[in-house]
Amino acid sequence: MPGFTTTRCRPAFTLAELLIALGVLATGMSMVAAVFPAALTETQRSVNDVIGESICENALTLARVRLRQTDVPSRWLTNQTAAIGHDNATYPVGDSDSDFGFFLTARYVTADVNDYHLVVVAYRRQTEGGNPRLVRKRATMSNDPDNEDRMVAVFEDATDLQVGSPVIARSGPDGDDVGHYGWIVRLDGATAYLDAAHDTLPTDNERSVYVVAEATATRSPAMYVHSTRTSLPE
Repeated sequence: MPGFTTTRCRPAFTLAELLIALGVLATGMSMVAAVFPAALTETQRSVNDVIGESICENALTLARVRLRQTDVPSRWLTNQTAAIGHDNATYPVGDSDSDFGFFLTARYVTADVNDYHLVVVAYRRQTEGGNPRLVRKRATMSNDPDNEDRMVAVFEDATDLQVGSPVIARSGPDGDDVGHYGWIVRLDGATAYLDAAHDTLPTDNERSVYVVAEATATRSPAMYVHSTRTSLPE
């Protein structure tokens, strides 16, 4: 008719199509969201490796310069920080207010021989005002029956155990003095599941080991471990 125009209507989406689209979108978003925690964990691990390794290298340099043979009286790893920091503190020299620091343990390997074993653990406080500690414990280590690539450590005392802490043994499975260690990846009471390979730590009997803990934290403040054999100045 004169004076009138017609338009063609576009077909609309049906309710079923909308529901399907929303379902696909929700599935995609859930898959993307699942990637973020793993990515964040991996990023944090990489950051810890970079910063922690730097702290450990600095600590070893200080040790080789300032630590004397007479400062290492014990043949075993000690629970005390070597006197290489400011006022014997466990922080980098001149930076006692830092959230970052290190523990250094040392022992001589063979009497009357300039052969010393140094283990450095770098840490970052997990809580404001936290007090990270290097704790000596008794544990029995064995192979994990459910995972041949891992080990378990059963502790006499579960206090101070935290996921993310290294479990440091004074020697390896063959008695070698290289400071073997494994990281706690899961806890079940006094049983710690380690990421150490089945032949990394000794499994013969109960022994003294060291863990790093922070009383008010949910995870261990430990970031990185460096173990080495070296000579020290007289």
